[in-house]
This record gives sequence, structure tokens and C-alpha cells, in this order.
Amino acid sequence: SSIEVSAFDTYWCTSSYGTNCVQTDTFHVNGYDYAGEVTSNFAQIIDTLWQRCHNWPVQEIPDSTTTVVVENGKQLYLGNNVTGWCKDITIDAGGTLHIDGGRLIVYGDFENNGTFTHSGDSVIFAGSGSGSISGSGTIEFYNLYIDKNSASDAVNVTSNVSVANSMRFSKGVVYVVAANYVQFNDGASSSGSNASSFVDGKVRKIGSSDFTFPVGDSQKWARLGISGLVSSNTFEASYTQGMYSDTTATGGLHHPSYKEYWVLDKVAGTSGAKVTLYWE
Repeated sequence: SSIEVSAFDTYWCTSSYGTNCVQTDTFHVNGYDYAGEVTSNFAQIIDTLWQRCHNWPVQEIPDSTTTVVVENGKQLYLGNNVTGWCKDITIDAGGTLHIDGGRLIVYGDFENNGTFTHSGDSVIFAGSGSGSISGSGTIEFYNLYIDKNSASDAVNVTSNVSVANSMRFSKGVVYVVAANYVQFNDGASSSGSNASSFVDGKVRKIGSSDFTFPVGDSQKWARLGISGLVSSNTFEASYTQGMYSDTTATGGLHHPSYKEYWVLDKVAGTSGAKVTLYWE
């Protein structure tokens, strides 16, 4: 059965059963009015589960407007087949977020200053406006999806980020500051990069398999591929619209481009590679 109430208050419920048996109980109906975005510090009242409402302040599971904070000493767990939403998420020093087969959809910023671990997770950057990936802690995603509303809805990366399995692009450019990079670990793949979604900055690849770097600059998508490796190496690639600092033509080169260039560096390893440049 259900009871309909008209306001937040304390109510009395009287039930009758048997012969001359009457029991009266009270229950409370509480309400909370939110204006815009809210911050929710994970309280871990019952256990570590994201989907249990009693673990959150005012028993409210986060949504796309919520800033989630995992404080020092707290452990937050997003389990298999569970989807969590948030505007921003910050893992404080001493806090832990573990995603075990679940999905976390972030509409803003992901900041890890504590511990972030995964067992087959998918982290998806979605929505309009810019987002970011930052923090002093290690940031490794199993699956990382860039699925913003448009190419102008950027994801700004100010920490080194690694991908263990797959990075998929749809919409939104990933801007990586000069000192950092996005790294594809051995066996990791990239798919779907396009003129509306790629990495503007340095991309690294570890391993011996063929790989196409999903690089570009500003609104120019310009991939670079490597193939034919005979041993494990680490290569780093980037693309720039503009003139390279040295325009000397050597080794049979007629002249360098004054409009664009790629940089491919071997960070570790001894194997050579066949290089393919793409004019998209």
C-alpha cells in the first residue's frame, strides 16, 4: 500500500489487526531543495557502494549536476553493471575510488589526488562545456571514452594519463599540456578519432603492435601510424600546425612544409618502424 502526503512533516500511522489490537507509529518525510550544482562528500555510512543511497549525504545518489568528493579514509566502489553520474569528481589524498566493471559518466572534471583503481572500468566524458583530467595521483583508465556534445567541448589534461585497454573518440578534443601525455599501454587501442575528436598534444604508445596515433592540433586532425615493429618500444607522437624550427632540406628532401609537421620520438626500445602520415 502507499501513503500520499502533502508536505515535509512528521506523520502518525495507525494500524489495526487481530481483536482490539491497534498500533501507532510515526514516520518522517524530509525534503531538500537544491539550486543548481551541489557537492556530495561520500559518507560511507553502510558500505562502500556507489549505488546505495544511504552512503550519501541526505540519501541522494549523485547525478550529472553533483560534485563528488572522496575524502581521506573513504573508499568508493562502483561495481559491475552499475552506472554512476557526476558533474565533477575529486579523490582526495587518502581516498580511494575503485571501478570494477562499472561505468562512470563525468560531465566536468576528474581529479585524482588519492588512489584510483579499476577492473574493467569505463569512464566517459560527456555533456557540454569543458572538462578536465588532473591530479597528483596515478591516473590509468581501462576504457576511456570522449563523448562530448561537440568538438568545442574540450577535455583538458594536465596530468599524465594512461589507457589500459581502449580509448574511443566521438566528439570533443582532448588538449594535453606540453609537459604531459596520453599513454596507450601495451595492448591498448584507439578508435573513432575524427575531425571533431582527437588528442591535441603528446601521445605515447608502448608495445610492438601497429598503432595509429590519434593526434591533431586545434581543429586539425592529422594522424600518424607506425608498423613493422619487431620488439617492444615506446614511441611518442604529436602534430603541430605551423613551421618547424629547422627548415633545412637534407637527405634528398626537396623542401619541408611551412604549414605543419609531425614529431615522432622513440622514448624507449631499439626497434625501427615504418611511418605513415595521414592528410585527413
